[in-house]
Amino acid sequence: DIFGDSDGIGLGTSNPSAQLHLYRNDSTTDTTNGILIEQDGTGDAVLQFLLTGTKRYIMGIDNSVSDAFRITPGVSDISSGTIHFSYGPTGVLALEGSTARIGVGTDSPNVQLDVRGFGHVEKKFGVGFTNKTPDFHLEVHGDAFITGSISGSATSTGSFGELHIADKVA
Repeated sequence: DIFGDSDGIGLGTSNPSAQLHLYRNDSTTDTTNGILIEQDGTGDAVLQFLLTGTKRYIMGIDNSVSDAFRITPGVSDISSGTIHFSYGPTGVLALEGSTARIGVGTDSPNVQLDVRGFGHVEKKFGVGFTNKTPDFHLEVHGDAFITGSISGSATSTGSFGELHIADKVA
């Protein structure tokens, strides 16, 4: 009820269980379900979350960044700020910003990518270079420090196929 006589507004229900409750009971799976936020001009289509008038998150489509879907913390519009979670129309997923962190297995990452536990790379993995596809399953450009041992096999005899060392320190 928009006049404040009940605890919420219900669309499709006469007994809302939240301040705004959208209810649908059918098998429709197309775009007629849910909430639609549409921007027909040159601005952004956004949804904002504000906690106690100070802590803000904005999510939506950023028209100024190739119509990417973004989540931006603590700013007044989706294009401002220095940290963005972004998913673009070409399928690129990014966490942008020099202080941005991704933690896997931790909720307090110490570096930009902090993985605690096990990982698996199916194809090739490169470290220390950009704009190049690695030639080997693990390719490191720059310094590498390995503790423990290197083991594995590339042939049926149990030996390494190749070990490449570009620069050796005497």
